[in-house]
Amino acid sequence: MLNTFIILFRSGIVLVFGVAVSFLFAGIKRRRGVELAIAVFYTLMISIQILCWYMFGLQITMKLYPFITHLPMVIFLVLYFKRPWLISISSMLTAYLCCQIPKWIGSVTVAIIKSPLSEHIAYFITMCVVYYFLKKYVAESVVQLVERSTRSCLLFSAVPLLYYLFDYATTVYTELLYTGAKEAVQFTPSVICTFYLIFVLLYYKESQKQ
Repeated sequence: MLNTFIILFRSGIVLVFGVAVSFLFAGIKRRRGVELAIAVFYTLMISIQILCWYMFGLQITMKLYPFITHLPMVIFLVLYFKRPWLISISSMLTAYLCCQIPKWIGSVTVAIIKSPLSEHIAYFITMCVVYYFLKKYVAESVVQLVERSTRSCLLFSAVPLLYYLFDYATTVYTELLYTGAKEAVQFTPSVICTFYLIFVLLYYKESQKQ
């Protein structure tokens, strides 16, 4: 029972993080008028996930995640916030990529401490740190980059798209990557995400100088 509650709570935290980061990269400014709509969206997405989990189980729910969470996220950005489709998709993909850093830190923590609870604690703490870093140092640069041109937006979203497809093909719909240690497998996307965000910062600063 406790383990089920922890998984549900963690799923909710991941959803909040993913949606919040998507908002950052899509250039959404929090205003009093949209807070209710955001709260309703969160509630709806969590309710759909719980319903799918109850009806189909966790494994099927994970396979349905692109359709019950990621696609609605993009549609919400396009229809309610009037953001372009390409920017909405790019922000969602990049938010998904950023979720890998807390995931890997959690895996490393549980491998060292040998306590399942330590993984969830490390995951939550890292997620807060990552969100703070993205909001303070990365989001503004990303927004200006993706809004500059279609070409810039496509360039920015190329790596997140490739990783998204790769991750679902090898870890969700199959288990090709889980033949080795999970910590080692998740290390690669974490490094990719870190250096990708650094690249965005450097690219933006360099283009501003030019």
